[in-house]
Amino acid sequence: MYTQEPLLRLMETGKVFGETEKLKRHIETVISNVFIFPKHAYKVYKNDNAFFNNNFRDISERKTRFDFTRRDFEWNYKLNSSIYVALKPMAVINGELCVVDAEMADENVIVMNTFPEESVFINIFKHGVLENFDAYRGGQSFAELRGKLPKLSGNHLDSLAVSLELCNDIYKWTLVQKNKFEIGEVEIFDNLLKKLVTKDQSVREYFHNHLSASMDIHMGNALYYEGKLMLIDTFSPKESWFIKHECCDLYRLGTDIRVFMGGEAWELFKSGYYSISLEKPCPPAMDIFSTIYASLIMVSYLFNLGGEHIEQAKKHQSFLRNYIKSLK
Repeated sequence: MYTQEPLLRLMETGKVFGETEKLKRHIETVISNVFIFPKHAYKVYKNDNAFFNNNFRDISERKTRFDFTRRDFEWNYKLNSSIYVALKPMAVINGELCVVDAEMADENVIVMNTFPEESVFINIFKHGVLENFDAYRGGQSFAELRGKLPKLSGNHLDSLAVSLELCNDIYKWTLVQKNKFEIGEVEIFDNLLKKLVTKDQSVREYFHNHLSASMDIHMGNALYYEGKLMLIDTFSPKESWFIKHECCDLYRLGTDIRVFMGGEAWELFKSGYYSISLEKPCPPAMDIFSTIYASLIMVSYLFNLGGEHIEQAKKHQSFLRNYIKSLK
């Protein structure tokens, strides 16, 4: 039975062909292992994570995992070619991890240029706000990056089914951290989102007319580096998430900016975005849906990260509760 252990051990000990310096850090996420060297980082998707394989997509088989890794690299390279360097087929040969022909590879490995970890929004927000960040220009840059996404159409989809699946997904995601919410609170959020997508005509029409390509974007994969807004790791883990409501990406990152930098920064970011994008601002009810949806994702995500991110989770949660109260 195949195991990634020999490859991972070599990564940990720095025995990677072409690398002359020691490993700085090994980051293990739910779905991948990332090995950071001084100049390059190597990302290997796990083959045996039951949670991911059962709930998002099954990449336990070599062919499926290789295809998923290739699509991930191509997607992210299009958005950030300065960080995404190459997709390299690698195999363990004579106690060293080597680049080989594709058919001989143990794994497809994503190779990236490294960047300062303190340039990631989630790390910046631990200590304050983005200094010298032009929110208006940031919104324009984000619109330009979204313009590079594939032109996916949702015309063939049942828009009500798409919106309800988003509600169900966020409900299940929030249930993972249910003990961090007040009794009945998760159900209140779920009922509110579902009421909007089933009862509000403007929301239903928006989903019907404005489905488009979407990223997996939040403050954990947005960077402010060398005066530029950059994105990493935005390939969606679930196939159905590639098409969502058109304003989803703007609100996913924009709500993080709103929570940690304030409403004025959010309005500037949004204005900059719409000054470049061909999209039109969403109706008020859709604004409500998108704000709650984005914040709920991050509350559970940050609680799940734990440690120093707990305070960030609480800040997002406090924003969400106050936002809900403001609607009454």
